[in-house]
Amino acid sequence: MSIVREKNFKNCADGRVKKEYLLSDPFTKETACSFSSFGSANVMEFLKKPFFTLVRPPSMNMRAVLGENTLEVWYEPADLPFSEPVIYRLLEGDPVVQDPS
Repeated sequence: MSIVREKNFKNCADGRVKKEYLLSDPFTKETACSFSSFGSANVMEFLKKPFFTLVRPPSMNMRAVLGENTLEVWYEPADLPFSEPVIYRLLEGDPVVQDPS
């Protein structure tokens, strides 16, 4: 799976930046599970549209509806240049070196 293109960009009222990405394939439970080492991941399969969310302190989070080709990610503006490439690598299945802190 990969990011095909950025669909939307928004400066949020809380100061963060929201990016919405179009994915090459639908977001799956397996993909969600592969993100679990990157932050606090949660898959809510009991919902009518099963939903994935991930929080990575201090202020990055993402969400996707399982089976859909869209991923939304909120970044701190200062972290965007460092965090966005990590998201691309995670989706492509590349290993990401964790920050030990």
